Amino acid sequence: MSNKMTQILQVGAIGHPDVSDGRLLPYITIDCTNCPDVENFIDVHGDVPVPGDVISTWGWKYFNNSNVYLRLDFERPIATTTHLIIPVATKGYVVEWIMAVRGFYLQSSKYGNCASEGFGKPAIIIEVPSGATFPPWQKIYKKSLTKRFKSQGFKGKAIDDAIEAYKARQKEIWFRRPIVHHSGV
Repeated sequence: MSNKMTQILQVGAIGHPDVSDGRLLPYITIDCTNCPDVENFIDVHGDVPVPGDVISTWGWKYFNNSNVYLRLDFERPIATTTHLIIPVATKGYVVEWIMAVRGFYLQSSKYGNCASEGFGKPAIIIEVPSGATFPPWQKIYKKSLTKRFKSQGFKGKAIDDAIEAYKARQKEIWFRRPIVHHSGV
């Protein structure tokens, strides 16, 4: 892995009927302190009418499942690479969400620390195709959720039931379509 690591500061959600088939996408605000070239990429891409190219690859460290990483190799309009650090215990749902909807918005904290502060400022949509597989993910996430539900007093089969209910509720939210209001004019 390269040493350009990017912390996720906030995760919001945004959806529009004309973007990504109307799916509710994660809106991720990142700290670009260690990778100003990623911030430049976001700024330039917003001003350039050509599409950018990005290759996304999931990763993790063997014997340490506390974080997973999403490597983003940007090819144009500026070539650069960074790794989003995703702490499994607190933001594992983001990995599930990205894999479920196959993408996310990315914005630098230069424009605010959350989606509502940066709305209307440069942000890019990153598509993460279903071909960007992550075979060990389900095992990593289940272990994290099991630990969480055990700490809440769940035992045995109740843990598995709680995990399934939790995941089902997430997907219900993520695949809710935005309401389109039409005027009668």
